Amino acid sequence: MINSMKKHIGLFIISLLMGISPAFAQLKGGSDVEPEDFLEKQMQKSSSLQDLIKTQDMPVGDIINSEYYFIGPGDIISIIALPIINMEYPVKVSPDNTIIIPRIGKLDLNGMNLKKVQDTVSKLFLKRNSNALVSVSLAQARLCLVNVKGNVLNPGTFTLPASYRVSSAIRFCNQLKSNANFNPNEMEMYMKLFENIRESEKLSNSSGNSALSSYSSRNVVLLRKDGSSMSVDIEKSIAYNNPLEDPFVKEGDEIYVPHEKFDYPKISISGAVLRPITVPFKKGDKLSLLLKFGRGFTTNADVNNIYLFMPGRDSKIKVELDDSLRLIGADYDLIPGSSVIVGESFTAVAGEQGVVSIVGHVALPGNYIIEKNNTKLKEIIDNAGGFTPKAYLPLAYIIRRTENMNRLIDPHKEQWEKFQYSDLTLEDTIRYAMDMKLRKSMVSCDFQKLFDNKDDSYNVVLQDGDVIFVPENPRRVFVYGQVNNPGFVDFKPDQSMKWYINKAGGFASGAAEDRARIIRGNNKVWLKDDENIVVYAGDEIYVPRPPDVPATLQAQKYGVLASIIGAVTGVVSVLFTIYWNTQKK
Repeated sequence: MINSMKKHIGLFIISLLMGISPAFAQLKGGSDVEPEDFLEKQMQKSSSLQDLIKTQDMPVGDIINSEYYFIGPGDIISIIALPIINMEYPVKVSPDNTIIIPRIGKLDLNGMNLKKVQDTVSKLFLKRNSNALVSVSLAQARLCLVNVKGNVLNPGTFTLPASYRVSSAIRFCNQLKSNANFNPNEMEMYMKLFENIRESEKLSNSSGNSALSSYSSRNVVLLRKDGSSMSVDIEKSIAYNNPLEDPFVKEGDEIYVPHEKFDYPKISISGAVLRPITVPFKKGDKLSLLLKFGRGFTTNADVNNIYLFMPGRDSKIKVELDDSLRLIGADYDLIPGSSVIVGESFTAVAGEQGVVSIVGHVALPGNYIIEKNNTKLKEIIDNAGGFTPKAYLPLAYIIRRTENMNRLIDPHKEQWEKFQYSDLTLEDTIRYAMDMKLRKSMVSCDFQKLFDNKDDSYNVVLQDGDVIFVPENPRRVFVYGQVNNPGFVDFKPDQSMKWYINKAGGFASGAAEDRARIIRGNNKVWLKDDENIVVYAGDEIYVPRPPDVPATLQAQKYGVLASIIGAVTGVVSVLFTIYWNTQKK
């Protein structure tokens, strides 16, 4: 049995080798080595691609354009040339900028871009076999030492992939790393910068007015190791998708990001464009380029209402576009101060209606159309069929949708802005900060006074996105803190706080009775006990302890009190002595 299996395996291997041999015999210019010897030598000679490529803890960079990427030492090129090389063959460019290609030999890559390398290698293999299928690609970009300085967050010398353009290198240096050792002043400076940028973007998005780009966006200086230099125009490179304006980095590059100038010539595009922007002016800028800086039009743009304004001209210039939104007519040379304004189109009834929702105990809960700034609460409740018997108005409330709900906000900045001109004490700031953090977008409205007491002053005007909540009567009040039997107490209408505290066993021995409070169930407001205030179902009653005073502070208080008593006693004694001496005379 075993001998039979060995025989079959041997025949299989022989047949396999016989099948491979004709394929190698077809190789034009091939050697006389045996097929299995050739494969073994090729496997030994060629490291696998995975072994050759080292993992980099870096972002990938930019997509390579083979016409603009120049090969250098350390690049890894992958070659497949069937049937001459029947496997992926990775080759690393040597320090003298050459590669050794199997079956071909040494190839000098000096001055070659990736496209030239691909064409040259393909032609060499096709000379050997005109039917060869050749593929040449960049498997991994080399690493380069690049010095970035000037107006960046983290200047210095960095090891960056050659697949990075200058703009990518700058973005890499502007990352705020979590492990960076910033002192508090530096961190505050960086956070203020980011907040200013965000506020500028917010203003631009809401108004259509152009935001101000950085001066460096069109004026980065690139110094190359070969002595050449150029001005990098990142804005223009993006507008035309032109890598020549924002080249890939090379070994020994020095990138200088200029600091902001106080005043410099500018051009702008604003209005109904996706990117309202003001950018530095450069000689040779044209109208078509400025239109591209806007990155396209918004959905409500009026393409028949676009005008170019140029200083020194008495009239505006109408800009005309074809159906593909390409410029028709003269492509004007711009001058400093030139501006393009794209108009907006509006419909007469846009935004006049809104939708509100009613949740809870009304006859017909759901969504209802309102007329913005006109429809009131009572009208919508009537449209919803009125309240059900289970509705409990003291707990009803309205939540309003606001712009801040979906906006990233620095809570500290918002607090300090609103507290800047206040006359509150320092202690008040802590309470104010807590209130700011926990505030809800509630509408000020008392359902009970509106619907039961017929006080129409609480008939509020509804806005788009309002949600009206009408809960059920919970029929209980929660009493806790320093009471003898804390917990839920069954609700009884028109009762005071003291009544519920008595139902909870009365005050405990450690209670500060004068500090007991009612916490309203609908808005969480704390109320002192009063003969005119009743407790509603869903409310809470909290009885605290007296304030805890540290022993040292207590001792200081008694010490101060003793000092005051001693001083008063001394003064009285002096006065009495003076009086006594006067009487004796």
